Amino acid sequence: MISGFDHAPVIVRDLDAAVARCSALFGRAPSWIGRLDGARHAWFQLANIAIEVIAADGDGATGDNIRLWLEDRAEGPSALGFATPAFDEARRMLDRRGVPMAAPEEARSVGDDGRERTWRYAMADSAATRGVLSAVYLKDPSDPRWARDRGMQLYRHVMATYARRADAGDLFYLYGMGAAFTMVDVLRKAGRAPTRAKVMDLATHLFELNNPALIPGIAVRTSPSNRFPVRAQQLARYENGTWRPFGPIVDASR
Repeated sequence: MISGFDHAPVIVRDLDAAVARCSALFGRAPSWIGRLDGARHAWFQLANIAIEVIAADGDGATGDNIRLWLEDRAEGPSALGFATPAFDEARRMLDRRGVPMAAPEEARSVGDDGRERTWRYAMADSAATRGVLSAVYLKDPSDPRWARDRGMQLYRHVMATYARRADAGDLFYLYGMGAAFTMVDVLRKAGRAPTRAKVMDLATHLFELNNPALIPGIAVRTSPSNRFPVRAQQLARYENGTWRPFGPIVDASR
């Protein structure tokens, strides 16, 4: 009944700033920017999932829900949407299997270019999703367990010095610092007169164990035949509105 991931909505305060960050991160412009029910949103369609960044803008139920969310939470992912070719059947199946579903609703978005999109959805009872498993590799700035971590303290110092108005709880900033740390590591090793060949050689022979954004035990590692820099992850369980890592570091490339 469920054919795969559809999209992951990410709640933000400033849509334009979030679009700029995501465009730089994904290397592409959003495929859709529009308005819906008191909010503005942008849609980044990737190979196997879409990332939707959304911010309150004007009056409407969606905007009100976003404002309520941000009263006691940081910016970040708020849900996970699944695709199905048989909406009503999938909803009934989940309900039978102990995941109560709210009544179906229809959303309508009007794009900045005048086009319209509509879709049907139903929300699962959030209490029924407790215990859901995922995998993580970054430290969580909102998790108190990292409060005294040296890498997190460095991140907080960088944010306080260079981005005082930004939300330090936004995981995208931590990701950016981690990527910058690796880039600086490569450039330092390349010396005072780096060449493209030297930089590429170093970038494809990385073995970095001290990246401050990563969970301890996870390395940035590349080779000429495998340029995916992070291959290890740690399982995490969703509890009380946050992800709690547990268990050993595992190789996610196998």
